[in-house]
Amino acid sequence: MKTIWKGAISFGLVTIPVRVYGATEAKSLRFNQLHEPDGGRIRYKRVCSVDGEEIDYSEIVKGYEYEKDHYVTLTDEELDSLPVASAKAIEIERFVEAEEIDAGLRDRILESAAGNPLFVEEMVAMIAEHDRPDVTVPPTIHALLAARLDQLDTAERSVLERGSVEGQVFHRGAVVALAPEETPVDGRLVSLIRKDLVRPERPVVAYDEAFRFRHLLIRDTAYDGLPKAVRAELHERFAAWLVAHARRLPPRSGLPLPGRARPARRRRAAARRARGRASARQQRARRRPRRQRSGHRPARQGRRAASGRQPRAARGAGRAGSRPDVAR
Repeated sequence: MKTIWKGAISFGLVTIPVRVYGATEAKSLRFNQLHEPDGGRIRYKRVCSVDGEEIDYSEIVKGYEYEKDHYVTLTDEELDSLPVASAKAIEIERFVEAEEIDAGLRDRILESAAGNPLFVEEMVAMIAEHDRPDVTVPPTIHALLAARLDQLDTAERSVLERGSVEGQVFHRGAVVALAPEETPVDGRLVSLIRKDLVRPERPVVAYDEAFRFRHLLIRDTAYDGLPKAVRAELHERFAAWLVAHARRLPPRSGLPLPGRARPARRRRAAARRARGRASARQQRARRRPRRQRSGHRPARQGRRAASGRQPRAARGAGRAGSRPDVAR
């Protein structure tokens, strides 16, 4: 059945695709081709183009023409084994019945959520992880995220906090450089992915793995859990790691690398100096007399006569006449 409208319904961060079909089906008249003398229905035969014989449905297979008159055959099993492109949509398996959730807990969640779907999602995830329906509902989303991060073990919390130093997108190499030596980074990253706190992301640093916090508030909550002194130390170590891996960064990665910021600063300073020189020249030109700006200058000899100065040759001759003769 053909759809009459396609769209989506959004609930904050959740988007549900919707398709609308017609409630009634249009009826149309269909005619068949008949043989006029005897009224028999016309049937089409399946004839092979090679031997000209009629074939049965059981002998028909699917084929793809990759060149002129050249085909490759595919079976139904091979077609079923092909990977299906995943759509960017959320598959809703079922809706939770109201009777499955404690009424008091549901009311507290709805009251604290205040229409924020992230609050409901994180609250349900925290209940599902620990299988404790009698949990305390935090008053705000920040308190809820902090409570959920507090339920992580020490290694998972350490990996999450080290990743927050880099930003919402962080790399495995940076976490390994910032985390304690005994921390199993790979295993803890897999655990954080299963708990839907981080997700794989396309890396910026070549030959490395990258991850993204599922929400920016999760990153901010993990970062706020670090003491200021620890933050300063981790930022210094991260800067050293970034400089060490500068060659593995693309030209326009957007990361704050000190070595790449210097040429830009030099170009900006040179541009400011050039603008200053141009402005100074314009101010000097405005202060000149109008006759000089228009090109009307008095003759050189006339200026010297007006000023009472003698030409250079005359001054030299006068100085030579005043010198005493020297016997050779």
